[in-house]
Amino acid sequence: MIAATNKIEFISHLEAIIANMQFPVQKPIRLKVNIGGLDLISWLSQQEFERKLFWQSQKKDFQVAAIGSTHDILDPNEIDSALEEFGNDFKLFGGFEFQSPKQEHSQLWIDYPNFLFYLPRFEIIETKGAYSANLNLVSGDDQESVLSFLNQISLNEQPDETNSNACIDRIDIPNKDDWFDLLDNAKAEMANGTFQKVVLARCTNLRYENKINPYSLLNKLHSDEASFTFCLQLKQDFAFLGRSPELLLRHRQSKLESDAVAGNRKSADAEQLQTSKKDKIEHSYVVKDIADTLRDFVKDMNISELSILSLDRVSHLYSKIKATLKEKVKAFQVVRELHPTPALGGSPKKPALNFIQSQESFNRGWYGAPFGWLSNQSSEFAVAIRSALIKANEINIFAGAGIIDKSVNESEWNELEAKIANFIDILS
Repeated sequence: MIAATNKIEFISHLEAIIANMQFPVQKPIRLKVNIGGLDLISWLSQQEFERKLFWQSQKKDFQVAAIGSTHDILDPNEIDSALEEFGNDFKLFGGFEFQSPKQEHSQLWIDYPNFLFYLPRFEIIETKGAYSANLNLVSGDDQESVLSFLNQISLNEQPDETNSNACIDRIDIPNKDDWFDLLDNAKAEMANGTFQKVVLARCTNLRYENKINPYSLLNKLHSDEASFTFCLQLKQDFAFLGRSPELLLRHRQSKLESDAVAGNRKSADAEQLQTSKKDKIEHSYVVKDIADTLRDFVKDMNISELSILSLDRVSHLYSKIKATLKEKVKAFQVVRELHPTPALGGSPKKPALNFIQSQESFNRGWYGAPFGWLSNQSSEFAVAIRSALIKANEINIFAGAGIIDKSVNESEWNELEAKIANFIDILS
């Protein structure tokens, strides 16, 4: 490990190391240089690479800005072998779609595969105030291509200037009338005993005069509240990003945590959650489903008392679930079994998901699905809510609402509006 006194030096240090290495690379290697602090989002915005990623943990003790890819994993069956190959020092970042869509792949998500995890080529990592530049090399890498990659890295961290950008069109999918019909259909299914709860979503498409800068938006989404901030760009001018308060799973060694989050009020009205029968019913479904799912994989479990998770704009009912994994259980297996909890799907899970798949008028894609990172001995996944997909001058903002038989259609529509308000305010 080498220390660099400034950002220009870290490239020189890495080039010097590479000059004395043997190529092609025989096994995964991480070259690490300690550097001074920098604004990761601003730095990332200046990079001209198609593949770019930003991740900040819920606890704000870890963040990474990454460019390029050494290795893409598109098949979930290859995860275990990849983790074995890369060992404990590397993190694979990515996620997968909410569920298989009705069509093979919708145009909305055409640039995002059903499943993707990858090892970035280059990462700037901040851990509890310490910064490092990290170059990841894998078997077969040659010296010329690695040096060529380094030469393309911009050392500028000046944020892009944001020009005024007027919204010229808005389309809600479904619109308000269709949303009311959808909720009525769902409540009819509940009356027939098909399910007790279903989470129904809306996609709000906003079109602007000019291209939307995802990193300017990401910078403004950034907050001190207990939320994950994330962005994945797979192609120029196309990015999936968000700020999610919901932890699906955090895993360290044999210990894991999951959050049961449900119910919704404006933060000014948070105390109403404590007396809301409807919200407590929703929350109970989430707690029960997570606990029932975990029992097959853990040796012990503890569920915290019901409390309120207060965020900048909205508040939720919240319980923390902690457990210890059984031996030989893989954390990623637990992630796939947990998803989706009733906070994003419904209860019981299968009939609720069948209803979503057959009745919703758009493909959720990566919205509401697990997004995060994993390594051999640790992992962390957010539920990708409070999220949006940018495509040049358009942004698709996603929001969902938990529906039970006591739900009031107008109130649920207003909940959707509250959940996208943060994006709307920033963009305007």
